[in-house]
Amino acid sequence: MSEKNQPMDIQAIINKINSKYKTEVISIASKAKSLKGIRISTGIFSLDIALGGGWMKGRIGVIKGEFSTGKTFVVTKSIASYQRHCRNCNQPFTRITQRVVNVDTGEVVKEGEYGFHDRIYSYKPTDEELEAGYEFEAEYHYEGCGCDNPAPHQCVFIDAEGAFHPGWAEDQGVIIDELKLVQTEFAEQAIDITEALARTGQIDFLAVDSVPALTPSKEIEDSAEDSIVGVHARLMNRFMRVLQSAINSLGMDTENKPTILLINQLRQKVGIMFGNPETSPGGKGIDYAASYIVRMGATQRIKIDPETGKVSEKGKIPVGVVCNFTIPKNKTYPPFQEGTFKIDTENMPEFGYQKGRVNNEEQIIKYAGDYGVIHVGGGGSYSYTSESDQEIKGKGIPDFTKKIIEAGLFDEIVQRTKAIAAGRALK
Repeated sequence: MSEKNQPMDIQAIINKINSKYKTEVISIASKAKSLKGIRISTGIFSLDIALGGGWMKGRIGVIKGEFSTGKTFVVTKSIASYQRHCRNCNQPFTRITQRVVNVDTGEVVKEGEYGFHDRIYSYKPTDEELEAGYEFEAEYHYEGCGCDNPAPHQCVFIDAEGAFHPGWAEDQGVIIDELKLVQTEFAEQAIDITEALARTGQIDFLAVDSVPALTPSKEIEDSAEDSIVGVHARLMNRFMRVLQSAINSLGMDTENKPTILLINQLRQKVGIMFGNPETSPGGKGIDYAASYIVRMGATQRIKIDPETGKVSEKGKIPVGVVCNFTIPKNKTYPPFQEGTFKIDTENMPEFGYQKGRVNNEEQIIKYAGDYGVIHVGGGGSYSYTSESDQEIKGKGIPDFTKKIIEAGLFDEIVQRTKAIAAGRALK
């Protein structure tokens, strides 16, 4: 047999192909770093449990629902969580230092240290400083993740709707000094920018708010009288193909592939007498390309009596909302999970409400009880026996949670609960 016709070793063929395309397009599945299934918390405990531990790196997700159901809140809360985790070791930071300097004078105008759960607000210049035209530069240092090169995940928010509010985002924990914000005129711009950022490998979280607001240039340039049926859907289908191509272009030898979340809305089909009349802009291609679909449901308003602070349907002050969600599609965990969470929308510390906060402590106790980590007795009694045989008892979730935190056992309950949930995940 001639040397030309001699069969090549399979590994030699793989090496040749990888060399040709200058990236690892073929790899042993068990050795592919991109398939390790690294997850980062959404910042909402019930959603973390339902997803299988949080958002998985290198995946595309869709969050859809009616207006005021918490879609954008989930995204901004996820950004806050990503910013508080190291992109090199994926562990949470325990300390974040903020230092704001007046570029013109060199004066340090703000300095502080914050924990993982603390809100970090950007510096607000005084009227005199604004009048003088001073510029300010914020520096952040991250510690406590456990690796030698601590660096936060880099996040980008594509604000196609023009509805991003920095103050509300900060209330949810977003460090806006470290957030990249993009506002585009038409959809093609957003697609090109998103693809370019994803291909760099330096962006870890990309959010698009929202799919219906991505207006094709043809809609803008043509007359309002012209028919443009299907233009948006075709463009969005192309968008999904481009996004997946950008993620794949990073190769299988990297762990740092971006998480991409798209916010979508619901519409009603015209003339539907039977069946489900609901549809969503952008066509079915978006749902097929997504690894997750999170469907946000109807919300319940929380109102309190301003004198007593008690929740009542006749309460005069709205202080929060209860959001429901279901996950009809999940390629990384058993689907059809459901859950709820509460959002505080007002600052009323005297009654226990903090704007932008989620009731994670209450969720953790609930799931720990469901999974048997803690014992739930009659009359709202709770008890927990730690790994060191320390027993804590409490009456009602607030009292029990307070005692668990004081005993330093809260993190232990969280880890045990997450371990049970993760045991059901697809490896």
